[in-house]
Amino acid sequence: MARDVTLAHAQLRLLQSGQALTVAIDLIRQKIEGCLETLAGGPPGLLNPSAERVLRDTVKGLAADSPDTPEALRWREAQAAKAYFTAWRAIPLQWKGTGRHPIPPAWRQMGPRLSSITGTARQATHPANALLNYAYGVLESQVRRAIVTAGLDPTLGVLHASHPGRSALVYDLMEPLRPQVDRLVLTFLTEHVFHPKDFIRQPDGACRLHPQLARVAAQLGVSQDMVQSVVDHNLGIVCGGRLTQPNLAGRCRQEHDIRLNTCRPLRSAIIVYLTTWGALSAVEALRTIYPRTGS
Repeated sequence: MARDVTLAHAQLRLLQSGQALTVAIDLIRQKIEGCLETLAGGPPGLLNPSAERVLRDTVKGLAADSPDTPEALRWREAQAAKAYFTAWRAIPLQWKGTGRHPIPPAWRQMGPRLSSITGTARQATHPANALLNYAYGVLESQVRRAIVTAGLDPTLGVLHASHPGRSALVYDLMEPLRPQVDRLVLTFLTEHVFHPKDFIRQPDGACRLHPQLARVAAQLGVSQDMVQSVVDHNLGIVCGGRLTQPNLAGRCRQEHDIRLNTCRPLRSAIIVYLTTWGALSAVEALRTIYPRTGS
């Protein structure tokens, strides 16, 4: 479905209403709670007391002393992420073939999340981070597809800064799903036996996945149903915490059923989104989402 101008106007109404920060805080709360679950379900000792304390304190702080700017929220999220990925560092990786193809000593275990080239997560210099980045790229495509299918403007975000051409809303709604991807990648990292040729080292030190491993990594993603449920849930939060009944989209005419059958919950939430913020009446919203054939 192409981007709908009316939906974009409704998104702008949200941003201008001052409620965007509330939505952003909830996204980060979901993410950090997911991080706790990922650590708890990982190898023994992964959820160490230090990481657990930081993550739980951050969640409590978001409720008791909410940040008053997106910048303040991003700072708190960054501190939680630092503690979270620090807990990954000591996990060993399994290798074969290193006698003939030596690897850097740092590759023997997880290591830091940040790249030694950029100081950020971009341009990974470690196999674990290269896998994470690849899996996040798959997730980004899934979330983008769900958002565009809904007809929303992917550039209008509530947490990440909106710039021309930047898909801020995509990055926003990836946040609560990242821990789910982390869990899948973490399991793969701890169970798989790697070979040095699984990775390609660039002249600048960047680490890339060999195409064969990339095909495997492409499967380390959450289901599209899970992606859609998260997008749907957060659109519900945008609408004041109220989601319409899941079968609301079923009111559309029968000739549209095939076109709509993969995005019914999203469209239900969009109707509430439009009407809650006064962008359209309920009838107008339905006409926008379900236009007449040939009109």
